[in-house]
Amino acid sequence: MRLVEIASQSNGMPRGYVSAVPDWQALGLLQPFPACTLLDWLKDNPGVPPFAWDTVRGPISLQPLNIDRIGVEASLGRRLVELLGEDVALVRTAIGSSFLAHHWRPGAGWPASDDGELFELSSDHITTGESVTGASYAGTLWIHGEADAGQ
Repeated sequence: MRLVEIASQSNGMPRGYVSAVPDWQALGLLQPFPACTLLDWLKDNPGVPPFAWDTVRGPISLQPLNIDRIGVEASLGRRLVELLGEDVALVRTAIGSSFLAHHWRPGAGWPASDDGELFELSSDHITTGESVTGASYAGTLWIHGEADAGQ
């Protein structure tokens, strides 16, 4: 089993509407997909300390966060299983209002909390994913936000 991290700003969160995807019923996007395991750490906006994740879930079979919201994981997980010919684990660390150059780099010291910095938390999530799924780390997919694109 391979593990892929999805690291992102808010664009990587499950905010897309399943019903907006052509052929969503035929694709089975609302059905659990046991060949792909998902672990999530999501935070919409860090606000002020103390920092706490809005959503922590998993390991679970790949499925929408709620009845009609999905993110890149819905298609990415299925496609990776198809391409690799083996089960896949996805570890998502997504936090809104964050900037790659300022918040995600090692030593940034953000968010200001006892939990550690964002880069460190993201790395810890990979280690946790490896531990609970038995998967080996294969790489990170970074999803860049539009607010950061001009930086």
